[in-house]
This record gives sequence, C-alpha cells and structure tokens, in this order.
Amino acid sequence: MAEIRTIYSTADELAMIARILQNYARLPFSPINIPGGVMEGVLGHVRRGEVLRTYDFVDVVNRESRLGWQIKSTLAGTPVTWKRAKIPERIELIAASEKSDDGLQSLGDAIIGFCNRHAEESIKLYALKEIGYARLVIHEDGRVMYFERRLCTRANPQILVISQVYNHRNLSDSGAFQARKNARRRR
Repeated sequence: MAEIRTIYSTADELAMIARILQNYARLPFSPINIPGGVMEGVLGHVRRGEVLRTYDFVDVVNRESRLGWQIKSTLAGTPVTWKRAKIPERIELIAASEKSDDGLQSLGDAIIGFCNRHAEESIKLYALKEIGYARLVIHEDGRVMYFERRLCTRANPQILVISQVYNHRNLSDSGAFQARKNARRRR
C-alpha cells in the first residue's frame, strides 16, 4: 500500500468517503445527521488511521504517515461549539464576553490559546508532522458539504495567532460586531 503523504484526501479517497456516507444514510435507522463518531470511523478507515477515544485535539491519527485529523460533523446552522471545551474559567469568560468588548477579547484569547496548546500537545504526543481539519455539514434538504484543510504543522504548530485573528478595536466598524454590541446595549 502506498504511504499517505498529505493531510488532504485524494479524489479516490473522497469518492470512498462519499460512498460510505451514502450507504450509511440509506440505513433505515440512520438519523438525519451523521454522528461525529461515524465520521471519525469513516475517515479513519479511508485514511488508514486510528480513531482515538480520547479528549485529545486530534480524533484520528495515521502514525505511519505522522498525520492527524480533527473531525466535526454537524447539521447546517449548528456552530462548532467551544462551550464544551475544557477552557479554564470558561463560565466566567463567557459571562464577561457578553458584558464588554474587553471580556469578548479575553474569551477569544482564551479559546485561541486553548486550541493552540492542545494542537501542540497532540503533535508531540503522537509525533505528528501535521494536523488537518475535516468537516461534514448536512443541510435540511439533504445536501452534504465536506471539506478538509490543514490546521498546523510540526514546524508551525500555532493554529491561530491571537494578534492576527481579531482585535475588538479593529472590528468595531464591522457589521456583525456592531450588531452584537447593539444587542448587548439593548439588554
């Protein structure tokens, strides 16, 4: 078997992922969504990886190729949530984010720091050369969107750099940010 060299699936691998998911969706007991554990199993099978049953940053690793993937499967409109993440003081940070711009910035910084630390821990723990992100989004009308992207590498383990992502002072003129500020004022 050829070695898997990249975080991205080949056309044949994407076709295999699609076939497996289509067959799963045909089962009479399958729900409208495809559970994350199923998606992890599918990617693990297709990419010859091991599905981890841990709370590590990566869900699937191919130790031979030193690749890892974080996998999410959701219905459209369901955000990938960080509220379940084990961020220290998350309750206080969330509450503060709803009250002030500085609180919002602190929450964002905490999320970014948490993700970066966990990604770096997984790189070290599993001796990975890179980590990818695989996401399956299922729409109410049955359409499915799947995408993959590189999150980080051993040489550059930071997924996000706080100063490059956002700063509430730089976003103050954006429509989405302004709408959130206005909603807070109305409370």
